[in-house]
Amino acid sequence: MLVAAGGEDLVERSPVFVWDVMTGRLVNTPAPHHQREVFCLAFSSVGDCLVSAGRFGEVTTWSRDTWEPTSHPFVEGLLDNVLPFSDGRHLALHSRNDDKILLYDLGTRQLTQVFVPRFDREASSMTVLDGLRLAVAVPEGIRIWNPSTRVCDQQLPRLDDVASLMSFCPDLQLLACGTLERNLLLVDMTTGQRVGEPLEFHTKQINSVAFSPDGRLLASASSDHTLRVATGR
Repeated sequence: MLVAAGGEDLVERSPVFVWDVMTGRLVNTPAPHHQREVFCLAFSSVGDCLVSAGRFGEVTTWSRDTWEPTSHPFVEGLLDNVLPFSDGRHLALHSRNDDKILLYDLGTRQLTQVFVPRFDREASSMTVLDGLRLAVAVPEGIRIWNPSTRVCDQQLPRLDDVASLMSFCPDLQLLACGTLERNLLLVDMTTGQRVGEPLEFHTKQINSVAFSPDGRLLASASSDHTLRVATGR
């Protein structure tokens, strides 16, 4: 199991670090790479590469075999999120400047599609569902987009609060949402309804949320310097 972290150097370029969780050792050789802060990090769903992005639009892929970086053309504008698809070929990029989602082909180094889901200006969030589709939080609720057809496959109703980040349970039955009100909400993907009461774990902004591989644990990390783990389904 690996964990990745990005550095933040306001003067020089910032490195990317990758550790082996079991041994606690670095598995790559960190070197200055991104301009200023490393803003986004994501492993592909099959774990064969790591994607990193700088705040100012530069995107890099790192091969797990060699940890050598491959830089890709700059995306115009500030990036809010970068997500790899399970095909190992495409990335979804959210550009904050114009609220567009860009579909980037790593092989051809071209932007293959562009669509505008009308993000909520206060909080933008997207995550990859089943390795192929995008879940996008918009003012009206949560939309499941199919990038290949550019069609909305499913619409979930608006929650009580704006979802600022999301994570799917591995069985795809539950969606966990971190909100602007610092709560965690669980959504049943079949009915689109909230499950139980909001989980009030944090006193400041929630920065990350993720299910364990078996779906029995839900972890969240916050700017209040706490990591909370909820158990049970």
